Amino acid sequence: MSRKNQPNVAVALRADGVWFLSLNRDKKKADFKACNSTQDWIVAIKDLFGKNGVHAKDRVCAVLDVSLTSSIQLPQNETLTDEELHGIAMYKDLEGAVAGKIGDYTWDFYQAFTSKTSHPMLNFVLAEKRLIALISDVINSIAILDSISISTLAMADFISFYQYETVKKKDASIPLQYVEQLALLLYMEKGKDLTVYGVYNGELCYTRVMRNYRGLEGNVLLGNETGLLEQLDMDLLRLCDDFFTARLGLPPVTKMIILMDTDQVETISQTLAENRRYVEVIPSSKHLFKNSKPSFAVCDDKTVCELCDIGVQYLPLYGVLKGGSLKSAQE
Repeated sequence: MSRKNQPNVAVALRADGVWFLSLNRDKKKADFKACNSTQDWIVAIKDLFGKNGVHAKDRVCAVLDVSLTSSIQLPQNETLTDEELHGIAMYKDLEGAVAGKIGDYTWDFYQAFTSKTSHPMLNFVLAEKRLIALISDVINSIAILDSISISTLAMADFISFYQYETVKKKDASIPLQYVEQLALLLYMEKGKDLTVYGVYNGELCYTRVMRNYRGLEGNVLLGNETGLLEQLDMDLLRLCDDFFTARLGLPPVTKMIILMDTDQVETISQTLAENRRYVEVIPSSKHLFKNSKPSFAVCDDKTVCELCDIGVQYLPLYGVLKGGSLKSAQE
């Protein structure tokens, strides 16, 4: 079952810019507008929508960067309705998660991924009402605001859809569905920290910014960062053994996706693939592989690779737009 009127436009909103992606009958448009602050979003969105032909009937998903939100995980109170979980009944529990007045914030929540023996938990995500109002007003003045998500969940959408597409290549008869496999994604933008995501059966079960690995942009080939690569390898092993297996009770990782904007992506991938047969790289033409027969798999999805060439920031937006079909299939 597919949901009618799915979004065909997505925008990623950060304090330093707005990323735009539209998909119409497999035709894509990707664009970017730099910003100095969130107040520049109004001009940026209007400019991007006008330049790329967004119309009044287009449905838009806005993706808010997690740096512009606050979050807290709380035990699920099954005595409260969804309406109460969105209202003043949560003021006391949530006020410690924000620096300002809780009345200046709005929030939503989603089910946290926990082990089968753990008490159910909810992840609450809070954003300033003024930001949500700004997003809603400017998008609805041009098109239709379908939904607002956050960057971590958008990345989970991309990983889930990528998993499905990978499985479908092996068996075209598989219906549209989430894949009951554990996938990791190592994500790094130029000049940014490394972030690791874990997704199982369509659910985000892990996300962490690993702040000690910016050196992976350095000259790994000369051996200056050999210790850093070894440390990353060990950290990933511990993550799989201690967290996914021991704490969550999940099966072994079946895919480790490398999406990193660094000249050293081949060396990094080669190192991680030495003891793993499930490493797969989403390549960019900016970072050419010297080895014609690498020990890791290389993504051959044309659209994904083309978007990676434009910028790794567009892949979560692609996930939001394509992942909606997966969500609909589960309903």
